[in-house]
Amino acid sequence: MKMEDALLEGVLRFEVTVLPSGPFDPEGMKVTQFPVVHNNDDFLPWNIHRLDLALMPVLDLTDLPFVNRWLTTNVGSMFSTRDHALSKKINKGSVDCIELDGLTEVKGVIRRMFFCSAGIQSPSTRVFALEDGFKRTFHTVFFVNDIRFDLASHTMVCVAYVMTISPALAGLPGMKRLCDKIRHDKSVDSTPSSDTAVWAWKRLLPALAERCRLWRHGVNCEYKRKGRTPLSEEAFTDPLCSCGRGRDVQGMEQFPEWKRFAPYVTRIAVSPLFTVSYLETVGPDITSHRCWLCGKRGQPKLKACGRCKKVRYCSEICQKKDWKISHKFQCQEV
Repeated sequence: MKMEDALLEGVLRFEVTVLPSGPFDPEGMKVTQFPVVHNNDDFLPWNIHRLDLALMPVLDLTDLPFVNRWLTTNVGSMFSTRDHALSKKINKGSVDCIELDGLTEVKGVIRRMFFCSAGIQSPSTRVFALEDGFKRTFHTVFFVNDIRFDLASHTMVCVAYVMTISPALAGLPGMKRLCDKIRHDKSVDSTPSSDTAVWAWKRLLPALAERCRLWRHGVNCEYKRKGRTPLSEEAFTDPLCSCGRGRDVQGMEQFPEWKRFAPYVTRIAVSPLFTVSYLETVGPDITSHRCWLCGKRGQPKLKACGRCKKVRYCSEICQKKDWKISHKFQCQEV
């Protein structure tokens, strides 16, 4: 149709050529996966539900074997088959840069937060730091206060506080001494993070803060002034506004060694980021008859657990190893 004819008929046709966007391709999703929307002078997480942390029961950690039986399964189920494959490559150091998935790395850190804070995985700690892969210094620190039941969603939540290291924060009097204290503390769990993981964290943190806040954004809120959330996606910058900094930090004050950091942290609620099951495969395919632990075929045949008859192993070595790790807490006699 010619432009003149289109104008006469009141119809305009536009053709735009763009690259396809896909969630599983490197840099396939240019938009933030966890948007925070600005609505009527307020900010709301778009696809992460809000939580009233005061009404959520605290997880009792006195019986760790019992907690391990179901917490490991619940938190571990957020990993898809693709996530598991990438995690193995990351742990072995054999993953290519083009294969790195920031969200998979984020899930790995969240899993460590739950397991180490609960004490079911070594080292048992409640302080976690994200390190820059090149500078070998941390840019984000998490302090996990406790783990609570998210009853409505049938999962768990880490009530935590986050401190992001920016040039403005690092330049404050006494901050270098506080950061050195974290850097030399052997109980702190430090994890190197790739650029894609840093971007994912910077996009996620505002939503985690908005979902549990009790404070209101002020007239000088950085989100309002800059017109964007997060404020930045680069390492050693702060993606959060300052409105919630130092607010609702009663959990920090319970630990004497955390008190000095309380004015510089923002409270967040960290949940497992579950895979969308209609996009990715979740859990092992029980019809494929592979080893429950290593995923290999039988040597020469798979042998079922003699007690529950539900899981199979390729060898006696895998069966004994899985029994010590997790299956003895889950196995029930037929």
